[in-house]
Amino acid sequence: MALVGRAELFDDPDQVVVTTNQRDPFQAYGASVGVDWTPAPHAALRTELRGLAGRHAVFTDASAANGLSTSNVVLVTSLSVFF
Repeated sequence: MALVGRAELFDDPDQVVVTTNQRDPFQAYGASVGVDWTPAPHAALRTELRGLAGRHAVFTDASAANGLSTSNVVLVTSLSVFF
């Protein structure tokens, strides 16, 4: 078992990866913490809490009046099988 962490900066000035329909470039900052576990020799399980924040409301948020927010938090679990 291992604890993992990461800090991120997304900078997409031409909006190639993320289209915001804004004139300004897409920029967001993020961080995540998680746990990696290898339950079997060819399998890995990761659970990660990840947060992103940016200047513009581009993240989906059902509780916001316009359905968008400037930040996003998500809990993700993945299972990898490798040979």
